[in-house]
Amino acid sequence: MADARVAGGLRDIGLGLGWSPDPAGAPVAGICQAGGKAQAAGRQLAVLADLVGTDRDPQGYARQEATLRAAGVH
Repeated sequence: MADARVAGGLRDIGLGLGWSPDPAGAPVAGICQAGGKAQAAGRQLAVLADLVGTDRDPQGYARQEATLRAAGVH
């Protein structure tokens, strides 16, 4: 996403047994860093996420969604 020709990114995030305890939190630092660099260069960067799971998953769908939204992910 550091390439000036790139205007967005897509993340697939899955919840459930066998996945990371915080799968949405893992990419957030990189997403925020890339967004900050893009903004400093005068461009916008849109990040979309496909979050697959339920609130019954150990990671909690609502908690993972809130993490992504707080980072500006759509």
